[in-house]
Amino acid sequence: KLKDLVRDYLSQFANYESEVGKGWETASLEPLAKYNALDSDLTLRLYWIFTELLLETPEIYRMYRNLTAPATMTLFHMEETGMHVDKAYLIESIRKVEKMISDQEEIMYDHADVKRFNAAKDVENTENYIKELQEKHDNLAWVEYKSKLAKVNQLKRLVLMEEEIAKMKTGELSLPNYKVNFNSPDQLKELLFSKSGFAFDLPKQNFKKLGDSTAGDNLDLIKDRSGFLEQLQAYRQLKKV
Repeated sequence: KLKDLVRDYLSQFANYESEVGKGWETASLEPLAKYNALDSDLTLRLYWIFTELLLETPEIYRMYRNLTAPATMTLFHMEETGMHVDKAYLIESIRKVEKMISDQEEIMYDHADVKRFNAAKDVENTENYIKELQEKHDNLAWVEYKSKLAKVNQLKRLVLMEEEIAKMKTGELSLPNYKVNFNSPDQLKELLFSKSGFAFDLPKQNFKKLGDSTAGDNLDLIKDRSGFLEQLQAYRQLKKV
């Protein structure tokens, strides 16, 4: 965002929007005009700052100047006037990509360490469920009801809980199998960095991201001999299509 870039690169203008506050609809013309002028001025200043940074690597600057910058005008005209598309071809392309994503997911779920992690989570979830059920049972057992009917219902519920606990322990009953969600940052962190998962060493902080970030530039710092991170990056590329 422009405001964040201003705070980072032009700190003397940090929070320049505060003069307007949140009352955009009721603010007078003078602070709005000043804000608008600063918006334009600071955008231009940032442009020259980033241009100087790009010029430090001429190859990247040429790519920006000759490819990225002209492309923005094409995208602008597309947004402004729309564009013709082959609907049938587009639908078929989407179907093909969705199939590729599904196939890639199956490859990842078939990875030995992912299977081991999911199995460990099944055991953990089952143990936690039994523990919670046992606590409910014990709490209910301590309750003293006065009416005969309430006592009978209490006993029935206790018996049902005991039967469920016994069946959960023997495996006669089970919870739905755990399947890690590769799109969940929290679940992915656990898969990559916990002892029940890959137990990768945390990379050093990079680009102000925490060591356990699952962002692509952070994952690139991890030494992986299992091949899973390469599969994950391929999966993410397909999801972007």
